Amino acid sequence: MTFLGLSTVLVGYCKTELMTDGFFSRLGKLQIFLSQVEPDMRVITRGLQRVGFPGGVGHLVAVITVHSHYDHAMDAPEVSRLTGAPLLG
Repeated sequence: MTFLGLSTVLVGYCKTELMTDGFFSRLGKLQIFLSQVEPDMRVITRGLQRVGFPGGVGHLVAVITVHSHYDHAMDAPEVSRLTGAPLLG
């Protein structure tokens, strides 16, 4: 198991991995309350590369969102798209 921050955990066995939430964008409180929130593709890509995705060490078989609050679900579709893993919720 690898803790990737906040609610994101990578669970793997024999190069087969699952990811909870896939939330990498970190938004400041002012941004959350005063502007539109959206995934930060640069941060998502950097976070995935740090753990060997996409096209790295393991094979991500699913991204599983725990629930639909933005800090669990916002980046998950992008993580799914970038890695080719199905998104489950």
